[in-house]
Amino acid sequence: MLKKLAPAGFSEVKKTNRIKRTVIMNIKNIYSLIFVFFCCGLFLPAQDAKSAERLMQVPTLIQISSKVSDGRLELSEIVSAAKKSGMKAVIFTDRDIMRWEYGVWPLRNIVKKAVVNNSIAVCGMKKYLGAIERLQEGNPDMVLIPGVETTPFYYWSGSLFRLNMALHNAHKHMLVFGFNKASQFKNLPTVNNRFTAYNKFGFLDILLLWPILIIVWGLSLFRKEMRFLGVGIFALGVLFAINNLPFKKPLFDQYHGQQGVLPYQALIDYVNTEQGLSFWAHPEAEYELKTDHVTVITKEHSQDLLQTHGYSGFCVFPEGYKLVGKPGGIWDTVLSEYVNGKRKYPVWAIGGLAYDYYGDIEKDLKILRNVVLVDKLDQANVLKSIKEGSLYVVRGEMSSEFVMNKFEAVDTYYSLRKTMGQTLKLKGDAPLIRIDCGFNDNREQELNIKLISNGKLIKIFKQKTPVNIKYVDIDFVKQQKAYYRVEITGKGLHVITNPIFVEKKG
Repeated sequence: MLKKLAPAGFSEVKKTNRIKRTVIMNIKNIYSLIFVFFCCGLFLPAQDAKSAERLMQVPTLIQISSKVSDGRLELSEIVSAAKKSGMKAVIFTDRDIMRWEYGVWPLRNIVKKAVVNNSIAVCGMKKYLGAIERLQEGNPDMVLIPGVETTPFYYWSGSLFRLNMALHNAHKHMLVFGFNKASQFKNLPTVNNRFTAYNKFGFLDILLLWPILIIVWGLSLFRKEMRFLGVGIFALGVLFAINNLPFKKPLFDQYHGQQGVLPYQALIDYVNTEQGLSFWAHPEAEYELKTDHVTVITKEHSQDLLQTHGYSGFCVFPEGYKLVGKPGGIWDTVLSEYVNGKRKYPVWAIGGLAYDYYGDIEKDLKILRNVVLVDKLDQANVLKSIKEGSLYVVRGEMSSEFVMNKFEAVDTYYSLRKTMGQTLKLKGDAPLIRIDCGFNDNREQELNIKLISNGKLIKIFKQKTPVNIKYVDIDFVKQQKAYYRVEITGKGLHVITNPIFVEKKG
């Protein structure tokens, strides 16, 4: 039997159709793969974008004064020294006002003695901010941030006539930065800012207007041709009116003894309203100086960290570790209060250089630095990271070589991770704590690593660098909410990290 012959071109058409079917199937497979990857992207756990491994570590200098106030270096000299030491950011904290007044009652705001030293108030806040702004333009590879070291309150005791006067709390300082307007700094409610630290006008403040009656009386006598007496009474009324300005009761003044934490809380509240940052400068510092007629006294005031709320943090170094920053100290008490819902905000540790007129700038910059973790090197990101506690503090001869590559809490079941200043919403049973640190020069050195949680030292590791620790806190199940921070010590080294918070997600 003869085979049927296919029409001309049939084999080519069949081949073409086969190719089309193959292409269509491949396209369907590609779409299927895309769909699968898309679904996986939706349901795979999101990795934290602010992991320490992916962040830039910015050595930062905080708390230094220039010749504008009580320092011995020009602003430009500070920037040069900081750059030479490897710093990438500098937060200047010149003294805002260095004035101490004592007025004689009843005209204390007029008849007074004042001792005034160099400060930003003498220089001018706008001029000060302008100088730092020009330095920033000339140093685009650095971040330069203006701030102040302020004395919210001081008070007098003793008698002027008995020559036994004492000036209290003149060295009880707070650091304030994060503002970009001169008015924000100038309006800080401090005892030296006469027209800022006042209550709102109240009904009883009407009594402060009494000098107006004296002025009216003086004018009436002047019209009755008792001009000499009228002028005297009128002038007296004007003096008392000026003395009583702004006709409102002050929140506090330097003549009524210790005012507790009221002046400091007022400053903290104002800074928060203006979206700035406030830090206790040296909470454990004591100062005493005796002169012929005045004794200057500032006592250790670490307990104020427990009594005030809303401040950004404190300087753990140089004078804030023994009582505040040590394991189980005041800082841990404050952090535990935050974890337990007794505080609205956490508290962060920073390192304050406290450099003014004394010391060796090159030496001091080698032994203390803050390492701020940022996405990008600019002022906004540096301030944001400090505000969020994304930094650690390094002190000692080896501080410039040390690097904390990783400190994080990990939810291993869902691959979620958080670093310093952040909160891990744990879905698994217990967090994995990872610590990875060492030295840039790859030296081998034994370190003592303390893991602290909820005010307790839960584990001590002794390892040689490079350190790579993985620790599962099985006791977390008992508390359901915790924070973790690390303290590292070794030869020429003392490291304090800020905490990571972990809470069980229900």
